[in-house]
Amino acid sequence: MELTNQDGYLTDELRDELQQHFGDGEIFELGMTAGILCGMAKFIFCFDLVTRELTCPMRKGPAA
Repeated sequence: MELTNQDGYLTDELRDELQQHFGDGEIFELGMTAGILCGMAKFIFCFDLVTRELTCPMRKGPAA
């Protein structure tokens, strides 16, 4: 969710697909969970607690 959508929006297509399987509250919970996990990942990367893959979209320096 976060890594592939850095601008932070939910497209109409994704919303329609999610609504086929989940209610509004469940979609909200999925989004909150994804947001928290992505925030944790960014924190871990910022403090260099893990080694980033070359393909990681959260890279150090000007390329980020």
